[in-house]
Amino acid sequence: MAALHGVDGEARCPTRLHNAVRRRDTPGLRSRPSESLLPCRDAAARRAESVSALWIAGDRRPPLLRRGLILDLDFIPERRPLTAGQLDTGDTINATGSEQTSRAAGPPPWPWVRALRPHQWTKNVLLLLPALAAHVSWTPAVVWDLSAAFVAFSLLASATYLLNDVVDLPHDRQHPTKKHRALAAGHMSTRAAFLLATILIAAAAALAWPLPIEFRATLAAYLILTALYSIVLKRQAVLDVIVLATLYTTRIVAGAAVVDVPLSRWFLAFSVFLFLSLALVKRVVELQDTLASRHDEVGGRGYIGADLPVLVGMGLAAAASSSLVYCLYITGDEVGAIYSRPDFLWGGFLLLLYWETRIWLLAVRKQLHEDPVVFALRDGTSYVVVLTFFLLVWVAT
Repeated sequence: MAALHGVDGEARCPTRLHNAVRRRDTPGLRSRPSESLLPCRDAAARRAESVSALWIAGDRRPPLLRRGLILDLDFIPERRPLTAGQLDTGDTINATGSEQTSRAAGPPPWPWVRALRPHQWTKNVLLLLPALAAHVSWTPAVVWDLSAAFVAFSLLASATYLLNDVVDLPHDRQHPTKKHRALAAGHMSTRAAFLLATILIAAAAALAWPLPIEFRATLAAYLILTALYSIVLKRQAVLDVIVLATLYTTRIVAGAAVVDVPLSRWFLAFSVFLFLSLALVKRVVELQDTLASRHDEVGGRGYIGADLPVLVGMGLAAAASSSLVYCLYITGDEVGAIYSRPDFLWGGFLLLLYWETRIWLLAVRKQLHEDPVVFALRDGTSYVVVLTFFLLVWVAT
């Protein structure tokens, strides 16, 4: 420690040792507290205030003093200017002098694409189910109308996702996964989100205008109900999942309106119970993630930790009810008029029972960490179940 003092033994301020240290005049010097440095703490504090400015300006020399302690001066990196990329991401130097780079994730090249959530457009395949169930003839006009309806619903759904993200912004910023969304991460402004949502709604209305008025009315009802859900209804326990199930079923109603086919009451009841079960899966997963982060209440929702067993019970009951409705449907007289071999549809019942039970089993085991629709898109077993189900329907026809 003799190098820290002058000839007369008077304590030097450690900042004056910088050049000497860089010439390695003090080999072996390590991090130790020194009482003789106490008179220099004020000077060190002033230097600490300016070190960040020097760092950004290009001075790569680390601060030599922090709260009166000499940091490892055995190695100090040479000065070199920061590049523009380093100014964006930021570099730090640890207490031993070795350089560590902390690369912050930059914004994606097209943040608005992720904000639209195009993977959620797969939900709009439900528009095709009425035509498939009714065995309509796939003429070019039918294909065109269903395609236009699919695109219109997709654009409108993306607009509602943007509006929902604006409303949920404070909660999404605190969420472990939703904080990476374009708005919550700061990759898109709320003004841009509102502008893009307006354009999408206008485009959806333009596509829907040539389609039947029943479809346009259903599309408008979907927009209104979704807006109410984002602003008020999603904070109401139980009511929120009923609204979600209704929004799913609205797609089926819209698809029937496009091809002008009547909807079976069994079909509607089956859809409501199935989608209610999936909505409850989503809430259970969110509540599990909340409890894992040692919080008791889901941000922006009306659920607490004590609600978890109730939600699981409701979800399993809804899944069983959808399977029961399916059984009642395939044993009805109207099915015999559509299918020549309706007994093959019982295989679909077993597949449905398996898939719903598996989803809930994964959720209860905490092995499901996302929206069940997103999970199904990435799950190979779900693809096998769906393909086998449609194969059985084709054989039954």
